[in-house]
Amino acid sequence: MHCKLNDLAIVIRSATAGATGLVVLCIRLSSASGLRNPDGSFEYGPVWETDNYGLAICGNTHNLWMDADLRPLRDVPGDDETLLWAGLPQGQEVMT
Repeated sequence: MHCKLNDLAIVIRSATAGATGLVVLCIRLSSASGLRNPDGSFEYGPVWETDNYGLAICGNTHNLWMDADLRPLRDVPGDDETLLWAGLPQGQEVMT
């Protein structure tokens, strides 16, 4: 799982584009075994109940997000996924 209880997290994928980038607080792990996709299929996996509501496919609002669609925002040294794809900064000599 990506998130833990009481994590602030950012929505990185959503069936409704407007919810991408939304910051949510993971309040509790839901008893739901997954969520329905726009095409009617069902995605199984952990679901978080959050403090922030997003637009659901049917036009209603909901506060449920798949753990796979969230990334935690933590201030933990060495826990930055950016370094995995961007690499460590390289020192460069500045010419004056």
